[in-house]
Amino acid sequence: QMFCPSTGKYRPLDQSTPSINSEVPSKAKVRRHKCVVCHRLCSETRVFTKDPKRRITWINAIFSSPEGRKSLMELLSGTTQQFCESHFLPSDFFHCEFGTKLKPTAVPFFEMYCSTSENSYRLDQCNSTINSNNPSQRKTITCVVCNESRKWNEMNDFTTISTKRTIWVDAVRSTPEGRRSLMALLNTRKRSYLCANHFSPTDYNHFSKRSVLRATAVPFFQDSESKANEVDEFLSYETDMPNEFKAESIEFKNELFDDFEQNFSKEESIEDENEKGGRSRFRTETPFNDEFHVDEKTIEKEKSERMTTTV
Repeated sequence: QMFCPSTGKYRPLDQSTPSINSEVPSKAKVRRHKCVVCHRLCSETRVFTKDPKRRITWINAIFSSPEGRKSLMELLSGTTQQFCESHFLPSDFFHCEFGTKLKPTAVPFFEMYCSTSENSYRLDQCNSTINSNNPSQRKTITCVVCNESRKWNEMNDFTTISTKRTIWVDAVRSTPEGRRSLMALLNTRKRSYLCANHFSPTDYNHFSKRSVLRATAVPFFQDSESKANEVDEFLSYETDMPNEFKAESIEFKNELFDDFEQNFSKEESIEDENEKGGRSRFRTETPFNDEFHVDEKTIEKEKSERMTTTV
């Protein structure tokens, strides 16, 4: 029984009124919806706009490829039209007495906005969907091209369009083996990522708080195989010279060697003849005639040498 202060009497407890010793009822489970854009379950969602002009601008801002836009239009034509608030910036909302509302000028984007202070749990969910190996510890993504780990906001999705994917693979890998291995790796994964170092700043449309990759952007990367090929070509320029150039270089060297030998043999023969004839090697050729002009000092030296030999 419970005492009622208004009547001053005791009345029996109703079954609906819980007693002090009864268990506290558990909180109601929050309903979670699947996002149309990133396909993850989240509790804070918004309904996709029904205005046709605004819907087209939203779809074009979220997906750059025509295939992605078509798939999103098909999903929006069905019953699932919820998408999470992480695709908007905090400045896209305003507070009122009924809660938070979306500004009419707000435009969503594919990359999720996650701040460490306000949306820490969103960051964990985003990392868990991206990093399926160890979602609780890993907070970085590995680039599929250079295998470097970077933050998720420094990454771009590798295109899923077949024609565009072949162009990107050809631009990133220079050898057929590298292209095959990269294409096989891309086919085994649902989503692959490419870091921002493989794009130039002109490949992005820069806004006040974010940058979006252009549809015509093509990555670039000089892999180790292409570098090795360039080094081999540089080193083999002299050793692996064509046969024509090799023959020309050998003939040129032989001609130089023959000319040197002929000149050297002529000089030796002239010196031998002069020694036999008694002429001195210290001679100068006159500019007026071809005769040799012998100095007086050399003549005196030769006379003294002859006198010593006779004695």
